[in-house]
Amino acid sequence: MQQLIRHSGLALILAGLFLVISSVVFTPFVDFQAAYADTLTSAAFMYRMAFATLSVACLLFGSVGLFLQHDGIVRARRWRTAAFFWVFFGTACMFANEFHHLFVLPDLAGIIPQAMNQYDASDHFGRFLASGLLAILGFGVGWLVYMLALLFSGYLQKTGPLWVISGMLLVPLLSGLLSPMWGGAIGSLAMGVGFCWLGGELLKAD
Repeated sequence: MQQLIRHSGLALILAGLFLVISSVVFTPFVDFQAAYADTLTSAAFMYRMAFATLSVACLLFGSVGLFLQHDGIVRARRWRTAAFFWVFFGTACMFANEFHHLFVLPDLAGIIPQAMNQYDASDHFGRFLASGLLAILGFGVGWLVYMLALLFSGYLQKTGPLWVISGMLLVPLLSGLLSPMWGGAIGSLAMGVGFCWLGGELLKAD
């Protein structure tokens, strides 16, 4: 099991690096003011979503290692277990959402660009938007609750969870004060540092 935990640590480090690359390196080059179909088919969007998808996939694996590392910790066990199932489900939903944006939507935008633009401009709330909202809430709130559970468990150093929590709070805060791009970039940078820190702790697991 220790080998699995250490591999999960490596996955968390990669997740943090991929998240920073996606949000800090490629997101500023995505023109979100362009037509929806043009955005989906742009090279910058493709690279952004590729690294975002890889990041979420690594987080899905890394969450398992964090859970196993706390297997013998009694403190906050029920909370931690519930938070793990929540974050695992939310991360799986987010992976499906990112995968869809990387492989499915760009093809549709290339074949039926007008329909994609019309759908983006409409205020229709259908299953597609509902699935995206479910993924965002499951992923964002799930990792927030999971990090709080790890803090209260008192086993790992507080640095990693605090970086992740601060990053998640900085995204909406700075998006409102500055812009969504800057909020996402700075918040994701903080989260990336936190995930890398957590991964480093798992790599040192005995």
